[in-house]
Amino acid sequence: MQFALPDSGLWVELRLEPQSDELVAIALRISGSESTDVSVQLRAVEAERAELVARYTVRGSAPVLVKGVRPGRYVLELHERERTLRFKLRFDVELAA
Repeated sequence: MQFALPDSGLWVELRLEPQSDELVAIALRISGSESTDVSVQLRAVEAERAELVARYTVRGSAPVLVKGVRPGRYVLELHERERTLRFKLRFDVELAA
C-alpha cells in the first residue's frame, strides 16, 4: 500500500512479503524528500502493551526491511524530525486462510 503523510510532503510505501507459512517481512520506503530524516519504530501490541520490535532512522529513500514478523497486532510509528510530525499506523498481520 502507498499513502501520504499529511502536511509533510512525504509518501510511504509499505509491503508485506511472505518469508514462510508463519512469517512475513515488512518492507518500508519513504519518498518525497531526499534530505529528511524519519525515525521509524515498529511495535507489537499485546494486551494494552506495545513492545518494540524494530527501530530505524531512514535517510532519503533508502528502504527498510524488518524480517521475521509473526502474526499479531502492530503499530508503525513514523517521526519526521525536521517539522516534529508524528504518525501512527495500526495494522494486523494474519495467517492466510
